[in-house]
Amino acid sequence: MNASGRWGHPSTSSGWAAWRVAMSGDGQAGGGFDVMEATIADIHDALERGEITCRELVKTYIMRISTYDKSGPAFNSIISINPDALRLAEELDGKKLPRSQWGALHGIPVIIKDLMHTADRMPTTGGNLTLNGMVTPDDATIVERMRDAGAIILAKSNLDEMARGINGASGLGGQTRNAYDTSVNPSGSSAGSGVSIAANFGVVGIGTDT
Repeated sequence: MNASGRWGHPSTSSGWAAWRVAMSGDGQAGGGFDVMEATIADIHDALERGEITCRELVKTYIMRISTYDKSGPAFNSIISINPDALRLAEELDGKKLPRSQWGALHGIPVIIKDLMHTADRMPTTGGNLTLNGMVTPDDATIVERMRDAGAIILAKSNLDEMARGINGASGLGGQTRNAYDTSVNPSGSSAGSGVSIAANFGVVGIGTDT
């Protein structure tokens, strides 16, 4: 990132190639709403106007993760996607709440570092192969509070394994790659949370200082 704004320009040819692909105009959700660089306020306004639904929003971000994190530039910023995210979004749409009753994160797709417990079908692994598949019965406090505010926990992000490191690499998630320039290390340990938001895979990313 440079001083002129959020999006910096990558400095190498490999970085430019990845940047062009990841920032291409495929962020269209329902009604022509573009999720690229969309803020919480932008999304809430679009939801209120009926330009998008929570389900369309979640689906768009999942498609971006599938296209650019697991293939294409392969940023390796995401370890797991919530298999219930679309259902949760549909349930929120079905409530048809007026905006005055929305929580601060109503319908907002959130990506959390894979150290935070979630009471759902997403494992909590710390990026460690031996913990792959380990699910927990309770939400971490921060997760519980975000859900109470209306957030949809979309995915868990890659990190330095067990948050011990500064390079953004784990046995389970591999090496996280910088969204602006894939030849530059994204640092860590919350590399996946930073890269996933930089690449517009979600709206809010949660990391830790461990």
